Amino acid sequence: LQGLSLIKRAGVDDEPVFISTFFSGLSQAIVHDEIKTILHSGEGKITQFDLRVDPDELNGKLVSGQEYSEYLNRFRQYNDYHGMMFRATQ
Repeated sequence: LQGLSLIKRAGVDDEPVFISTFFSGLSQAIVHDEIKTILHSGEGKITQFDLRVDPDELNGKLVSGQEYSEYLNRFRQYNDYHGMMFRATQ
């Protein structure tokens, strides 16, 4: 999304923010300390952007190795929590 950052307006810059959708198979993201990490669900790759130097997200870094495994686990944890909370409100 382009435009005003709701994360900054909410004053939660120091906490990681998980960005997702109810639709399965779409990309998800974690934003923390001006670093945006995107899981491309269909491709299984993870890309990172430093929003301080690349606010338009043009020059991402592919995440690999141990860091990839750690982020993949983090996305899975967020998805599990998200699913549990969504089911609890129905």
